[in-house]
Amino acid sequence: MFTKDFQLKYLQEVGLQATDRNGIREAYETAHRIREFEIELYWKRTAYVWAMQAALIGIAMFLRTGGETTVTISYFSLASSTTPTTSSLISILLVSTLAFVVAGLWLLLIEGAKFWHDNWERHVDILGEKLGENLYQVYPVINRGQVSFNGEVDAPFSVTKINNYVVCAFIWFWVFNLVWALWDLSVICASSGGTQLMLVFLGWALLYVLVAFLFCIQFKHSKAYTGFRMSNLGNPIQGLPRGKTDHALYSRRKSNS
Repeated sequence: MFTKDFQLKYLQEVGLQATDRNGIREAYETAHRIREFEIELYWKRTAYVWAMQAALIGIAMFLRTGGETTVTISYFSLASSTTPTTSSLISILLVSTLAFVVAGLWLLLIEGAKFWHDNWERHVDILGEKLGENLYQVYPVINRGQVSFNGEVDAPFSVTKINNYVVCAFIWFWVFNLVWALWDLSVICASSGGTQLMLVFLGWALLYVLVAFLFCIQFKHSKAYTGFRMSNLGNPIQGLPRGKTDHALYSRRKSNS
C-alpha cells in the first residue's frame, strides 16, 4: 500500500527509527486510540446537528400551523382552516434559511471529520505494516450469496456516504420549504395587490436569490470563510513522487537544519 521510501520518510518525520520496534508499537497504539476518539467525536457532532435540525423543523412546522384561523359552519359539519400570515411566512423563510446553512455546514463538518478519521487510519496502516499487524487492511468476508460471477464480493455500503445523502435530503427539504413559503407569500401579495401570482412569485424568488448571492460573495471574501480551513497543514515533504496517484506527506515539524 505504501512504498518503502514513503514509510522511511514517514518514520523520519514522526521521529522514529525503523529498528525501534517498541517506539513503533507505542506510536501504533497512540494512533489507534486517537482514531477511535475521532470516530466517537464524529457521531457526537452528528447527533448535535441532528438535534439542531429536528428543533428547526419543529419551529418551521409550528410557524406553518400559526396564522389566521377561519371557521366554516355548514349544516352537517364544522370545519376550520389556518392561513399563514405575512409575518409567519417571513419567519419561516428566516428559519429555513438558517436550517439550510446549518445543513451545508453539516456537509463540511462530515468532510473534515472524514479527513481526520482517514488520517489516523493511515497512521495505523503504516505503523501496523512495520509491526506486521495489518488489521485494517484485511477483511474476512462471510459469503452470503453476494459473490458476483467473476468471484468478487460486492462492496459494503459506506456509512459516511449514506450520511452525506441524509444531509442532502435535509438540504432539499429546506429548499422545498423556502419555495413553499415564497409561494404562499406571493399568494398574499397577489391577492392584495391584484398582480399576477406567477409574476409576484418570480419577483420574490429573484429577490431572495439575489440577496443570498450577494451575501455569499461577501462572505467568500471575508476572514470568516478562510477560517473554515486549517490555518497550517504543514509543508510537503521533499523527495517523494508528486504524481496524482502518489501518496503525499505533510509535516509541521521544524527542520533541525
